[in-house]
Amino acid sequence: MAREHNGVIANDKGSLYRFDNDQTVERMLSPVSISNGLAWNSNNTIFYYIDSPTKVVFAFDYDIASGNIANKRVVFNFTDNKIDGVPDGMTIDANDNLWIAVHDGAVVLNVDTKTGELIHKIELPATKLTSVAFGGPDLDVLYVTSAYGGLNAIERQNKPDSGCVFTIEGLGVRGVQSDDCVLRM
Repeated sequence: MAREHNGVIANDKGSLYRFDNDQTVERMLSPVSISNGLAWNSNNTIFYYIDSPTKVVFAFDYDIASGNIANKRVVFNFTDNKIDGVPDGMTIDANDNLWIAVHDGAVVLNVDTKTGELIHKIELPATKLTSVAFGGPDLDVLYVTSAYGGLNAIERQNKPDSGCVFTIEGLGVRGVQSDDCVLRM
């Protein structure tokens, strides 16, 4: 993304890059504004991506051997679904459905990647949700991070839990174990 200037980030001044095993860097998408949520389906054939200001979650065909992406398409559009706020961090569950933190929206969305339909909308007592991740011994707890910075005094008073990490249990789904990545230089 572009450098923030007086609280504003210029649109379409950034890129999404891939860092390869041979330590080369390749530009994958350009222009983008604010790269955020990244996730892959269980068989590593689909890459999900958020460029926050677009208010869209995109999917690409993904080739794990080369790292290349192709066939960009919309999975979920915030505007079309009348969702306030901006998509931020994202994760995927064992059913290949997405969980999306909504910045300035106070909700976490659960989206069916096959149909693009909203499965769940979970409201939280913080406005600026930043990311989501599954954890716990059985990967069945959803952790949600939130921001405190950028809130004015009234917003801080109205949302005193802003800046907290929330845990959500009993969702009936599990996250997926991340592949261990080790960079050796």
